[in-house]
Amino acid sequence: MTHSMRFPRPDRAVPTGGKFLRAGVAAAVAATVALAAAGAVAPVPCGPCAGDLDGNGVVDGADLGAMLGAWGECPPGATCAADLDGNGVVDGADLGALLGSWGACPAFEYPAWPENGEAFQIAMELTGSQGPLFPPPELVERVARDLELIRAAQPSLAQQVHTPAFQWDFLILARNQAVDDSEYQCLNAWFGATLWAELTALGLTILQFPGPINAPALALVYEAIEHVGSASASGIFGGENFWIPSPFGGLDGTWTWNVDDGFHDCIDGCDCHYYYTFSVTGAGEVTLLSSSTWGLPWCPWPK
Repeated sequence: MTHSMRFPRPDRAVPTGGKFLRAGVAAAVAATVALAAAGAVAPVPCGPCAGDLDGNGVVDGADLGAMLGAWGECPPGATCAADLDGNGVVDGADLGALLGSWGACPAFEYPAWPENGEAFQIAMELTGSQGPLFPPPELVERVARDLELIRAAQPSLAQQVHTPAFQWDFLILARNQAVDDSEYQCLNAWFGATLWAELTALGLTILQFPGPINAPALALVYEAIEHVGSASASGIFGGENFWIPSPFGGLDGTWTWNVDDGFHDCIDGCDCHYYYTFSVTGAGEVTLLSSSTWGLPWCPWPK
């Protein structure tokens, strides 16, 4: 299976000429996932950590010394870094703010890298760009359970792993260089982003993040600032297998799973496919609802 980056952000999955062009079906599903509704993105504390005058991520004695050295009125027409409340004077109010922020500055906390990356990825695709930055653990657990049950019921799928719709630690940005980038730099500092590539000829910036995160949801956070014209997750081009759940079940918690087991020349969409539809109840009962094949004339059946 070959993976490479593509720049358009995926927003739906469509079968075209029998080749399943994979992208997120999250937007339609997210509205039905109650867990996702509770995961709205919290405001980002943009701006420097109060009192961290040297920008090292900690408010400490060095910052206190710098404030005391700048004590009193700021020079005319100048901005004092130690004047935390911006009233033109470094005084007791600023000292109180510094002491109130003593210690390590707040930092964005990523979850540990998931043990079941496949289930984590599918759960992120379910919640989609309007969902939380991290999928709820209960959702990941349900996805992981269903994957295990379906593979036990259909052993031919045991090694057919879901192809991600996007890379969960990258964003591709188009930036407005004419606009001040202070909010952009703040977001990068808060999320721990590092520059992965600057594609000047294309006007694109690629950022990498230090942990697993719902990149389509994070893209909306970046797009909310004026310096960023557009932001998108880094999609996956090609791939073989796609596991797409639809949690539209009734009171028994039944989910429907559509599985595309593709093979042969999958760089731009596989030539040959086994399609399955399963239902999995909340109690864990698996039923194969349908199965079919589709392929070009040279497909070897069975694979």
